[in-house]
Amino acid sequence: MRIVRFLASDSRPTFGAVGSNDEVMWLRDPSDGSLESFVRSMKAVQRLDRTHAAKHGEAAPLGSVQMLSPIAPRQVIGTGTNYRDHVVEMSSTAPAVPTANFTKLPISWSCHGADVELPSGAFVDYEGEIAVVIGRPTYQITEAEVDGHLAGLCLANDVSAREVATTQLLLGKSHPGFCPLGPYLVTLDELDLDDLSYTVTVNDELRQTATTSAIIHPIRSIVASFARSLPLHAGDVILTGSPAGVGVARRPPAPLHHGDVVEITSPQLGTLRNRFVSLAGSDEYRASAE
Repeated sequence: MRIVRFLASDSRPTFGAVGSNDEVMWLRDPSDGSLESFVRSMKAVQRLDRTHAAKHGEAAPLGSVQMLSPIAPRQVIGTGTNYRDHVVEMSSTAPAVPTANFTKLPISWSCHGADVELPSGAFVDYEGEIAVVIGRPTYQITEAEVDGHLAGLCLANDVSAREVATTQLLLGKSHPGFCPLGPYLVTLDELDLDDLSYTVTVNDELRQTATTSAIIHPIRSIVASFARSLPLHAGDVILTGSPAGVGVARRPPAPLHHGDVVEITSPQLGTLRNRFVSLAGSDEYRASAE
């Protein structure tokens, strides 16, 4: 199931499911509105009743709704150097075990279609990644138990201000809007975690190509490793690493500029699209990311 979070007509964040015809069906559930209870209630959903949805005005084209980030993360944890080609291009060393390299503050999350501000004078870079979304309390579990603790996966752009991140990783990763997530959350019944692929383009120029069959530490290993030490909760997000092709490693280096559009596209997870704008040209993303 592809789950989208959007603004309903009463301006409240609402969960919906995206059908095969890209129509959004409102998901009415008995939960208390939290992601954890929502995911729990959705486990019983076997299909979408499109006739009922149409009769009660509970369906709309995907392009007509104001999309939000699929979740509002409590915390975002990033693991780096998890693709061997990226390790090489950054002259780094692959960690022997999954490593929680950094976090992103809540102010950094954003959504599909939102503008992302470019801090003045910063070398802002893209990193296309797959994001894992925790669905229920997760602590000291085995890899075999991981699937039962996940809400699903989505795409992410681990945006970085490189010169700041070199000495202050938290600040370089946490500027407002520096963690677009989306376009929707895809549940595990539609996914093979070891065979997901995606590409990253900047203004339609191919920059990154990745498949999870090539990552150093598989998704389940990352989640289980982090959960041995850190209790995870519904809505927590884990970024699983980026492949080669980032702007800072190009020759010459290629930072993002005003008006650049970054698209991360996956056959399984959709397309996450964001435009990057100078501080003077952006006042839109805050409203669309709430």
